[in-house]
Amino acid sequence: MIRAESLTPGAQGLTLPIKWSVVEESGESGRTRHRPSPHTPGPFRVDARGSAAGAARGSQTTSDRLDDRETQTDGETLSFTGEYRHTIDTKGRLIVPSRLRDELDEGRVVLTTWPDGCIALWSGKGWQEFEAKLLTQRGSSKDARKVVRTFAASAFTDDVDRQGRISVPVHLREQSGIDKDVVVVGALDHAELWAPDRLDLGRAEMDELNELVEGMSF
Repeated sequence: MIRAESLTPGAQGLTLPIKWSVVEESGESGRTRHRPSPHTPGPFRVDARGSAAGAARGSQTTSDRLDDRETQTDGETLSFTGEYRHTIDTKGRLIVPSRLRDELDEGRVVLTTWPDGCIALWSGKGWQEFEAKLLTQRGSSKDARKVVRTFAASAFTDDVDRQGRISVPVHLREQSGIDKDVVVVGALDHAELWAPDRLDLGRAEMDELNELVEGMSF
């Protein structure tokens, strides 16, 4: 994974003064014991619910769905990949690409603000794992607490409905510059929602990306 030197979500986003690698490299997967209402932001445990499972997984058979749940329970790596161009309707709803819905345990998603000026889309399991990393860092410094507070305050939980849609809250759309058009980009353990112009601007910096890749080992 390419690590940004600091959490800087762009001109219209939030500046989070802590090295991103501090969060990315710490902690083990874990679960907290708080159970909020579905749309309450903050550190919490995301409990899988089965009401949207059938719709989220399309035409999969019951056996397929059970296999998926067993795979994620056993700790297999999630894989959000690909790029998809969609639109947000007048009620702020986005159709989650069917390929990505396959990675959602029981159709649960958590949306948060994210570095570089986009929105992160997590599965319930993925958010639990990321939350555990945040919790291990919370007491390490004032900056770390600010990072945890920012992610927790921005977090929004929703379930995929029968039409494959989720709500994208106004505060996240405003921070990311998303109006109607949105590009959904896979980022392996999560997906990202981008305003098209902001994503295209980032891609214009390919020389910098090439330099970063050269310094990494795979």
